Amino acid sequence: MNLDQQELTDVKKWAADQWSTCNLGDARPTQRAIKVGAAIARLPAASLPEQMVQWSQSIAAYRFLNSEVKVEE
Repeated sequence: MNLDQQELTDVKKWAADQWSTCNLGDARPTQRAIKVGAAIARLPAASLPEQMVQWSQSIAAYRFLNSEVKVEE
C-alpha cells in the first residue's frame, strides 16, 4: 500500500486501515493492535514506553505483543 502525505499524518486512520479487518478471535485484541500500531507509527524510533505515553498503555502493549493470539481465517 502506498501512503500519501495525508495518510502519513493520520496514523490512527492508517493503523485502522491496516488492522481493523484482522480476525483475532475478539474485538479487543484488534482494537489493541490498532492502538499499538498507531503509537509505533507516530514515533517509530522511540521506545515502547515513549510511544505509548502512559504506563498503563505500555503494560497493555507489552501484554498484547507477548500474547499468543490465535489468528482465525
